Amino acid sequence: MRHIPGLDAIRFVCAAIVALGHYYVDWAAQLAFLGAMPARLIGGLLGVIFNGPAAVIVFFVLSGLVIHLPYINGKRFDLLEYYSRRYLRILPPVAAFFAIYLTMSDAPSSWNNTVLWSIICEAIYYLIYPAIRRIDFTQCSVIFGGITLMIAVSNSSTLLAAHNGYVAFGYGTWLIGLPCWLAGCAIATHLSEVQKVSEREIWLWRVGILAGSIILRAAKFHAPTYLASDVVTLTLFCIPVALWIEREARYFLNREAPWLDKLGVASYSLYLVHPLAAMAVGLAGAHFLLAYIAIAALGTVLFYFVVERTSHRAARHVGRRLTKHANPVTNGVSV
Repeated sequence: MRHIPGLDAIRFVCAAIVALGHYYVDWAAQLAFLGAMPARLIGGLLGVIFNGPAAVIVFFVLSGLVIHLPYINGKRFDLLEYYSRRYLRILPPVAAFFAIYLTMSDAPSSWNNTVLWSIICEAIYYLIYPAIRRIDFTQCSVIFGGITLMIAVSNSSTLLAAHNGYVAFGYGTWLIGLPCWLAGCAIATHLSEVQKVSEREIWLWRVGILAGSIILRAAKFHAPTYLASDVVTLTLFCIPVALWIEREARYFLNREAPWLDKLGVASYSLYLVHPLAAMAVGLAGAHFLLAYIAIAALGTVLFYFVVERTSHRAARHVGRRLTKHANPVTNGVSV
């Protein structure tokens, strides 16, 4: 078992949440025709419903799961094949993102303040995985989670200065997200030991995770304390997220892939394209949500077929060639 249906669908939903969460809409003003109080209440809910950082936590857990799972199920680990597949999948799309971004705007003060922050984290996790792939991932996830919380508590002023954002520690954010990625690896380790999940149970988890993410986003913006920062709350939120993803994997083990899986293959493209779409909307002066969604959708399709799919195919091709060189065959027998 090297592929679990349903996980790409989760990626797509999370990428969409990130994209929608990054586009500001003054919902209270847009809904003013409902009256002041209803507009304020509904606008407030719509303003916190798309918790992008929480969606990235789901990305981290999924990443750890899909990276570690093939090796749990008997795939031979080859260092060159592993690195070539991982980095050929993520770096060419990032290079394309750089090129497009810099034609539309000046470079930001820090690329870590763009969507690339999570990709930087992923690149580091890929880098260190060969060295840690035999550790006890469950135990280490708990240990590093505790370290993250201690770092947060001892640097409360840093969190508040960063407006309780997840990237408060800049390029050190990879260490903050590491417990979540390790939790995904832990799921892969124990996946064969668990039982099936009912449809009712999985929907209760889905609703619960969404509700939890909304509550945490509201707390981040309305609770004047570092304890409501993303660094603290999302480190803790990783626990139910990991339990949920484990159940999603169990739920889909013997089921057909949902239709959203087909859209999920372009999740990475959507993640990279949506800030470019927001920039395009601003340059065009078309400041309304439907224009943003249309440009992001069209850009995602083009980016996927031109860039992401090409990089995936290159990664598979190079990986196969490296595997063949590492395991030569003579007269039909591996030597």
